[in-house]
This record gives sequence, structure tokens and C-alpha cells, in this order.
Amino acid sequence: MKGVVNLNPKTKLNDYSYKAEVICYTREEVANLLHVNVDVVSGLMASGCLNAIKIGRRYIIPHMYLTEFLRDYKNQDLSNFEVAVDTAEVINKS
Repeated sequence: MKGVVNLNPKTKLNDYSYKAEVICYTREEVANLLHVNVDVVSGLMASGCLNAIKIGRRYIIPHMYLTEFLRDYKNQDLSNFEVAVDTAEVINKS
């Protein structure tokens, strides 16, 4: 489910013929990008650290959510599930 945001600047807002494609990743693709196991990505999603969208039985992670995760958790140790949950609560409050 990969794509590129492709909006023509000359397109009018009421013109329904334009298409916007958004980059989305599966859990497996995010795991490959982060060089971790798929279970780690699932844990990050369960802890609230990494947002995802559930469609049917599948989860997709939009590129924007992955970018926010990398920005918000830069230099954080999320290897321990309890620490990840605590960190997510602190970041979500701010």
C-alpha cells in the first residue's frame, strides 16, 4: 500500500477528479524499516506509541504516523514495554 502524495496545485477544491495518494505501511514494512521484529511494532501499537489504522483485520501505518513516532520518541528507550507505555503517556499529555 505504498503511494505518493500527488496533488496538483492548479486543482480546484471542488474538482473531484484529482487523486491524493498517501504512503501507508504494513506492520511488516515498518518492522523492516526500523530493523526490528514485527512483534515489536505490534507492541508499540498496543502501547499507544505508534498510531495505526485498522481496516478489517489489517493494520496500516500512514507515513505521517511513522514520522510523528520517530520525532516524538527520538532518543527514547522503548525496549521495555512498561517504559514504552509510561513514555507514551508522558508524550500524549504534552
